[in-house]
Amino acid sequence: MNLDRFLDRSEHDSFERACQKYPNRAIRLRDDRLDRMLPFSVAPVDWHPRGRWVLSEQGKHRDSSMPATLNAEGDSVRPASFLNYAVGDYYIQDAGSLLPIALLDPKPGEWICDLCAAPGGKASAILESMSGEGLLVANESIRSRTDVLQFMLSRTGHANYIASSYDPEDLAELLPETFDAVLVDAPCSGQMLVGKEKRSTNAWTTSQIDHSAKRQHRILDAAIQLVRPGGRIVYSTCTFAEEENESQMARVQRLYPDCFKPLSAPELGAWSSPVQEGCYRLWPHRDRCAGGFAGGLRRTEKPLDFASTNKSKPQRNDQHPRGHSKSERSAIDELHSYGVVGDEVEQRLWNSGLCIASAQVWKLLDRRPWLGIPSPGLYNKGSRWLPSHTLALLRSQYFQPHQSQDLSSELATRFVAGEAIQHAIDSTAHVDRHGATGWVVASWQSQSIGWAKSTANRWNNHLPAWAVQNNISLSDH
Repeated sequence: MNLDRFLDRSEHDSFERACQKYPNRAIRLRDDRLDRMLPFSVAPVDWHPRGRWVLSEQGKHRDSSMPATLNAEGDSVRPASFLNYAVGDYYIQDAGSLLPIALLDPKPGEWICDLCAAPGGKASAILESMSGEGLLVANESIRSRTDVLQFMLSRTGHANYIASSYDPEDLAELLPETFDAVLVDAPCSGQMLVGKEKRSTNAWTTSQIDHSAKRQHRILDAAIQLVRPGGRIVYSTCTFAEEENESQMARVQRLYPDCFKPLSAPELGAWSSPVQEGCYRLWPHRDRCAGGFAGGLRRTEKPLDFASTNKSKPQRNDQHPRGHSKSERSAIDELHSYGVVGDEVEQRLWNSGLCIASAQVWKLLDRRPWLGIPSPGLYNKGSRWLPSHTLALLRSQYFQPHQSQDLSSELATRFVAGEAIQHAIDSTAHVDRHGATGWVVASWQSQSIGWAKSTANRWNNHLPAWAVQNNISLSDH
């Protein structure tokens, strides 16, 4: 990489040193919990309104006007070790990964595709910005990474998403020119991860950069087919190599002249790339994070060549959900035994497994690669419908359980770790006469954790394996 194209020579040494260090820790606050008390101090991240630096001093939520002393390498604050993290008050996310979300600027009511969505930090940020309106398709082609994606999406408490597992080219063939916005967080050489010891120094080799760039060509070629005329695409990586960043944006504009224009974001002007319009960079020695790259393009109304090859383009339908079969109606009736669901929310929960979707999306659902909840917050186990983990975490405007139990910090810590809870707490549970027998949503400080099922002497823990967190320390509360 030719650093001279980006940095003054006086910065080269400090950049190289910063790349070897673990970056400052950061979190993203959940959109409806900005005022919740945190167990450590924070300071605002400049490029995203809900991004926060984790400060070394433990205690109360630091006021944004106070000076920030960022935590040093090896600092004792571990955001994942608190119950606040377990109940979704915040997401642990490198501050650099918030840059593409700021550039994408998701809006309520839009249809958005996160094409390479796992582990789900960016997808969950998009979903929260959509405020429950529109549709997010969170796609991850590697099936082994979908559990963590499902976990992150569930934590938002929103219902308007589908998780899928398609190769980008296959998804582009099935849903061409469908989305208002597409995010491509592309697989890359990972140079920004070297300091976290998640990549070796091979990330800087020419062979690794060239290999990654060729793979990115294929993914981007698919991604641009998903964007509707007038829509936008944001491309991001966790690498510094120009061949994997600005050159990718330039290539799309070169292949499709007059079809894509740079996406302008004046509020991100301080981080503009000096070599390509519409591209933005963060640097570890300047911006205190691992680094970041995001480039954006807006599609014009000019037709793309590939569009003429589509024999039949499905029509997007935001308004007309499908009807229900007798068995489906039975599942919806079963849903009401677990909690209160309004008619409008019921329709939203059912359609495409927790969201309103169009006819072509239903066609895809019938092919079974979709990983979103396949029923209205329930899943089928033999002849029984059981409540899904996602249902327990839905926000109150979508779902209110008939039975709930707020746990002490000690019991919540054990429950989050997957343990059963002794039945002694049953006497304080709120029980509605319409409730499904024995099912209760466990919570901590009124924030949902997951389902438990009553037996003769205890509440059995029904957290899915991918939601169990056994690193919560009671001493941290």
